[in-house]
Amino acid sequence: MFDLSRLQLCSVQVSDRREAERLSRGAKAGELRIADRAHAKATDLAQVVAAGADFLVRAPSNYPRLLDGNGQPLDRLTLCREAGEKGGLDRAVRVQDGKSKAEVAARLVILPLPAEAAEKARRAARRAASKAQYQPSQAGIEMAGHLVLLTSLAGSPRPIACGGRSSWPSNA
Repeated sequence: MFDLSRLQLCSVQVSDRREAERLSRGAKAGELRIADRAHAKATDLAQVVAAGADFLVRAPSNYPRLLDGNGQPLDRLTLCREAGEKGGLDRAVRVQDGKSKAEVAARLVILPLPAEAAEKARRAARRAASKAQYQPSQAGIEMAGHLVLLTSLAGSPRPIACGGRSSWPSNA
C-alpha cells in the first residue's frame, strides 16, 4: 500500500505459488488500486469496485473488451486516433470479460505520448515483436504511441498520468 500523504510504501502483499496475483485480492473500501496492463481484467476490476475500492490501470491494446453505452464494441485504434486529434480522450465505457460476460463501468482515458516518447514506444513494440518472432500489426504499432488508462475514479487521472512526462513506462 502506498501512503500518498507520506509518499512512501507502507505495506506490500506478495502472493505465493498457490494463488495468482490479482488486483482484487484484499481490496478494501476507499483504496485506489493502481496496476499495469496485466491486471486490466474485467472480472478483477468488477471485484475491486464491489469491494468499495477504485482502480486505475493501464490497458493493453487488445483486451479487455470495451463497450459503448449501447453495448457495442469500441475500436481502440479509432479511439487512439481521435485522442491524437483532440489531444486526449475521456469517455465512459463498459469493460466486459469475453468469457463470463462480467461487466464493470469505467472511464477510458487515452493520452497521446509526446512525439519522442511515442516513437520510442513504437520502436520498443517492434523490438519486442521481433524478439518473440511475430509480425506486429500496424494498429498495434500505432497504438503504442498512446497511454491508455481505465479507471473507476470520477475525476481526471491526467494529473496522475502526466506532468510533462508519463509516469508509466511506455514500453512495459
